[in-house]
Amino acid sequence: ASFISSEPSIVEIITSYGYEQVIAKGLSNGMVQVSIDLSDSIQAIHNIPINITVSDNDIIGVNNLRVGIYTSASWNIDEYDIGSVSLDSVVKPYLQFYHELTAEGDTANVVVYADYDDDTTEEITGQAYLKSLVTTSFIVDTNTSISIPIEASSSCGSYLQVVWPVCGVVAGTGRGLVVVEM
Repeated sequence: ASFISSEPSIVEIITSYGYEQVIAKGLSNGMVQVSIDLSDSIQAIHNIPINITVSDNDIIGVNNLRVGIYTSASWNIDEYDIGSVSLDSVVKPYLQFYHELTAEGDTANVVVYADYDDDTTEEITGQAYLKSLVTTSFIVDTNTSISIPIEASSSCGSYLQVVWPVCGVVAGTGRGLVVVEM
């Protein structure tokens, strides 16, 4: 079987390594259908074409990944902005995260946000892969938490590496600040 573009001047189909890798390469603006040529294959397979649109518009990309590491959190208000409080007062609370890793077995939660070119943000916690760059200070338990191992040493730095793969391609990377005070 092979892949066919309904308009090769818009999308070129490139195969390599036999048929192990197939790439649809956009050549000009437009929309095409890509289907499978089943002329030399079993005809029982349903050939449902897919639509591919090629555009020269800017693609929204990931500026960076922001990584937050916390062991606890509390709601706070800025005491200087309150003034006098009455029944119709408006108070703007904020969430304060704390990061305290001081003993073997301590754990911390990890949150990851992707900041895009268009100034939007998406939480991608759990979709990104975490890696400790200083395993003598902390280890990655899951893709949402880290912990302090036995005989850990103190460290302070951007030692939590984060990689966010999307469709087999790295969409963004970042680092998180980890402070371990043994």
